[in-house]
Amino acid sequence: MPGFVVGARQDYARSPIAMTGSYEEYLAQFSGKTRSTLRRKRRKLEEANGGALDVRCYRSETEIAKFLTLAGPLARRTYQARLLDAALPADAQSQRQMRDAAVRDEGRAFLLFLKEKPVAYLYLPIAGTTLIYAYLGYDPDHGALSPGTVLQMSALEHLF
Repeated sequence: MPGFVVGARQDYARSPIAMTGSYEEYLAQFSGKTRSTLRRKRRKLEEANGGALDVRCYRSETEIAKFLTLAGPLARRTYQARLLDAALPADAQSQRQMRDAAVRDEGRAFLLFLKEKPVAYLYLPIAGTTLIYAYLGYDPDHGALSPGTVLQMSALEHLF
């Protein structure tokens, strides 16, 4: 974080997901209550969107460029941008790196739309055989609909 001095190191638990089975097998690892909560959140967002979930995947260089155009204004509104300086990068060099990664098929991006408006984004660069959970953000005006969680789970379903 530019302008800050490191005072203490924080370590975060990592939770790798082995994507060798199916999405259903992955979900089966969670408790029934957790699965029910995830289904309820998805249903709530679907209902707010007229009955269907609108998640779009971006992969090619052209698609990633479109993703960056659509996600950019949203990223500036997220708490990641406002409080953590950790939103989807908006600088030209970072965005060029994401487009270059797409040329090498080393990135996936997802947008969740609500009534044709992006409300959550997820960008996953690829290092070797590992997808990295790098950038997730959502519109705070729609936080009650859990768009980040719904997008994350929908992206996982797509990736499985």
